[in-house]
Order: sequence, then C-alpha cells, then structure tokens
Amino acid sequence: MNNIKDFEEQQLNNYIYAVCDIVSNNTNNLVDSDIKFLIEKPPLDSMDVIKNKLLDVAKKNKLLIDTEFVNKTLSKYRDSLIKDLDFIKKYRINEISSDVKNFKPVKNLDIIKITKKRLNEIDKKIVTDSKKVIKDDVSKYLIKNMDKFFMIKDKDIDSKFLKDLEKFFNKDYQKSVIEGIELKLIVKDTTLINGAKEQAERYLFTKANSRLNDLD
Repeated sequence: MNNIKDFEEQQLNNYIYAVCDIVSNNTNNLVDSDIKFLIEKPPLDSMDVIKNKLLDVAKKNKLLIDTEFVNKTLSKYRDSLIKDLDFIKKYRINEISSDVKNFKPVKNLDIIKITKKRLNEIDKKIVTDSKKVIKDDVSKYLIKNMDKFFMIKDKDIDSKFLKDLEKFFNKDYQKSVIEGIELKLIVKDTTLINGAKEQAERYLFTKANSRLNDLD
C-alpha cells in the first residue's frame, strides 16, 4: 500500500515539475524571443520605426542626421531596454509556478488549471511595470539626445520639430511597444494554457493506466 502511495506522490511531483518547466520555457521564450524581437534592431533600416521618424523629421526641416551618433545611441537604448524588461521572467515564472506548486488534488480527476483570469492579473502588472521601464529608457536615451540626433548649426532654428519628436517618443512610440508586448503576452498565455492542458491529459492517462493502481 505504501508503495502505491509513494508512486502516486511521485507521479504528482513529476506532473507539477513538468508544468513548472512549461511555465519556465514559455516565459523565457516570451522575453528572449518575442519581446526582444520588438525591441532589437530590425534586419532592415526601412523597418526601423525610430530611424524612419528621425529621417522624416530631418527631411521636413531640412536637417542632416548624425548617423553615427544615432546608431550608437539606439544601440545603447535597445540593449538597456531589453535588459530592463528581463524582470518579466522572474515575476511571471514565480507567480505562475507558485500557483502550480500549491496544487493539492482532492478528487482523482483534479488537475492543475492555469486560468485566463489569473494570467490577466499577472499581465496587468507586467504591462504596468513595463510602461515605467520603457518611459525611463526612452527619456534617458531618446528624448535626452533629440537635438544631438541632428547636425544643427543655426541656433535660431525653430525647435518646434523637437517638441513634435518628443511627443512621438512619449506617446505613439511607447504605445506601439506596449501594444506589441500585450499581444505577445496574449499569444504566450494561450500557448501556456494549452500546454498545461496537454500535460494534464498525460498525467491523467498515466494515473488511469498505472499497473500499480490495479493492486489497490
């Protein structure tokens, strides 16, 4: 009898471990692949939203862009933002894994459930904190250096374009990044829920077909 209990406990532990592993892989992929893709330098300059905006501003105001400084600053900005958004990993993994590890089956068919409601709570916190991180890095690297992106020699030049550029960085640009993160979260949440369901099916199948259970 003890052997059966020990085996069932081992099955449960393996099940919990497997779901936690899914949570970890899902979250690492979310940050290291999906979100990083939103931030890192695009493969083509024509796909670079920030550079395109700077080029547009330069063209409209008959300015020259300091390409070397722009490239250097954008590289620092992107590296910093990717690093700062890494907090998502620890927070998301800890929150979901904590729920999983607290799973205590009462009935024979009880399974670990990762609900959309719970993930929405976690996502809301991630988005709120991400907004602050993005705002700080945009301010530090982009807004602070706006005038240095262009080769401005005439001190009397109308600086209205800088205010327009600041508005873009503070509103449209940040909004697009956040919307991208929100979309990636939704996709990964769905993948995670489905992954947990598949693992539950394996767990129940193993329980139902265990030879040791026949000894009970």
